[in-house]
Amino acid sequence: MKQFFIYIIIAIGLTFVSCEEICTPIPPRVEAEAGRVILIEELTGVECVPCAAAAAILEDIIVQADGAVVAYGVHGRFQSDPLPENKYDFRNPDAAELEGYLVEFGKPAAAINRSESSTGSFVWPTPGGWQAPVDAELSKPHIANVIISSMYNNATRRVDIEVDVNAIQDIEGVINLVVAISESDLIDAQDSPDGVIPDFKHKHVLREMVTTILGDPVASAGLSAGEAIDTKRYSYTIPAENNGEWIPKNMEITAFITAEDRNGEVLQAAQIHIIE
Repeated sequence: MKQFFIYIIIAIGLTFVSCEEICTPIPPRVEAEAGRVILIEELTGVECVPCAAAAAILEDIIVQADGAVVAYGVHGRFQSDPLPENKYDFRNPDAAELEGYLVEFGKPAAAINRSESSTGSFVWPTPGGWQAPVDAELSKPHIANVIISSMYNNATRRVDIEVDVNAIQDIEGVINLVVAISESDLIDAQDSPDGVIPDFKHKHVLREMVTTILGDPVASAGLSAGEAIDTKRYSYTIPAENNGEWIPKNMEITAFITAEDRNGEVLQAAQIHIIE
């Protein structure tokens, strides 16, 4: 009998050990509606102490979504002044304007498909809570396709961009198309709770909007299911490479459509590398 109780104690102990190591509950990942791609606009800055951890959360969301989530980082006015250790300045007028449009009151924060958040604005302020609205957006119907293609000229550093949009379901009201350029793998300083990280890898840094932040109107009276817009064409000349930035193979093109009668909500997004 004594030996029996010893076995029970050992079994209980092993249960606690194994659960501590491998039985941590992990919520199941929400499967996106087939073909659906959503946009996250991360509000960040090199002076923002918790933004390093937020960037890791965002990257995990992107990886786990397996192509259904695309993103860029917005280094606007707030907490974005370069640190003494910085060699780059990620600020730009488009990022500052976009930050103001998204009604940002603190960082880190994220706009998720520009849908209304729990704060009544576009932004979700707590990175640990980003997954829930991401899942909610992924679960919405796939109502349109956005397809990007590009041609890069190495001699002129010009990239020619084509965007096609076709509706899968009826879409009412004015539809706008937004096109943006971002850059990843920029190694530079970032503040954190443990001090400045000198070699932080900044990803998806918004460089410039090819359109305005609200986009170009591409359908003034909506689209019917099966209807497509005429191909939209843009060009962008990448500045000369400088000290490890403006590297074409590290740069991305993001395109997405918004609906004015849905308060500018993002309906569908896409992202490609300038050089695949």
